Amino acid sequence: MDTIISNMKCRFSTESLQIPTSADCLMQFDFNGSLHLIDHYKDLFEINKCDLKNEMAVFKNSYCNNEKTDSFSVIQENLSKKVFPNLYGMVQVANILPIS
Repeated sequence: MDTIISNMKCRFSTESLQIPTSADCLMQFDFNGSLHLIDHYKDLFEINKCDLKNEMAVFKNSYCNNEKTDSFSVIQENLSKKVFPNLYGMVQVANILPIS
């Protein structure tokens, strides 16, 4: 029983929940909340943090007019790789992460 509890504490520790929490913040266009995910993958996917921050602000202001907007459907309909290359890349990363 102690082994199970120990493994559960490790699996669901604060550190292990940072990536999924950051991915959720990214999907809500919260730049500061998604910094852990951004910093983790920015070099691998050549993401420019300054450009990403601006892209997130423009996308959010252009397509998410109220708090009740379903961000996934808005992203699916409006996110273009040509217009928002950094945001597009990070959204792809967030969507393919095996978070359990």
